[in-house]
Amino acid sequence: AWCSHTLSLLPSLYFPPPPSLLPPLSSSHLCLLSLLLSQLHNSGPSSIREAELQVGWPSRFRDEHLLYAMEVLTEGPISCRSNTSLNLLGLQMSSVQDTPELLGFLRNSSSPHRYRRATSAAQPYSSKTLNCSNIICLRVLCVVGRLDRGQSAVVKIRSRLWAHTFLQRRNDPYLLNSTVSFRVTALPYRLQPASLPQHTTSVRYP
Repeated sequence: AWCSHTLSLLPSLYFPPPPSLLPPLSSSHLCLLSLLLSQLHNSGPSSIREAELQVGWPSRFRDEHLLYAMEVLTEGPISCRSNTSLNLLGLQMSSVQDTPELLGFLRNSSSPHRYRRATSAAQPYSSKTLNCSNIICLRVLCVVGRLDRGQSAVVKIRSRLWAHTFLQRRNDPYLLNSTVSFRVTALPYRLQPASLPQHTTSVRYP
């Protein structure tokens, strides 16, 4: 068995737009739909009776949101639960659409931009890489049912990048690091092998 995953996130955290380009209230804090796709695919030759899949998703730095999880979707024989409730603010996906000004800015983010720092600067990150060892992560634990050869189980975490947090640190380069791991717990045989497939990997963005 092998585990593949892709983090899809629009790639411009270094040059966010000035506040005047952002709409008020909720949309000024939320922008850029992000999606973590984790797929556990059984390439055979044996079937899998049961496995566990775990995801660590960067969600908060102290009291500030990073990637605000909206929902967890699944495909295939898999059920998931998280260590905290999702979308506590009750935001609707349709209410946090990216604005044309923001999207246009991001497409042209290779151009130089200069901004005056705010009077009260936000506390800088202590590490260039933000991962589950130094920030708060959403933990998603999934139980995977039987997977025959060629079958897959998929987990999707739909989130929004919390723009306000990154706007405060526009000059601090950093990476967001998500972790994904799987562990096969049982094969459909009376005699189980001494060791079963397991793997842990991470995705960094950008």
